[in-house]
Amino acid sequence: MMKFLGRNSRGLTIGLGLNRENLDKLVEGKMISVPLAQVGIELPGHILIFFGETEDVMEDKLRENGLITEKTNVRQEGPEKKE
Repeated sequence: MMKFLGRNSRGLTIGLGLNRENLDKLVEGKMISVPLAQVGIELPGHILIFFGETEDVMEDKLRENGLITEKTNVRQEGPEKKE
């Protein structure tokens, strides 16, 4: 995986480039966690990369793993949105 934090006139850009091995892990249902410090952000926390066939599938998986709760602000942008 390639990681970077870029700064330019438009602000900050966080870049995460996935290789084939990363993609295979995601398709297998595994998640990839990247500590913020690895992209140059000195704050506690991480970036979570995950895959699902639909937004609802992704949300259900995150809920099952305790990563989001009713207090989490979840924004879905795809065609399938929970009502």
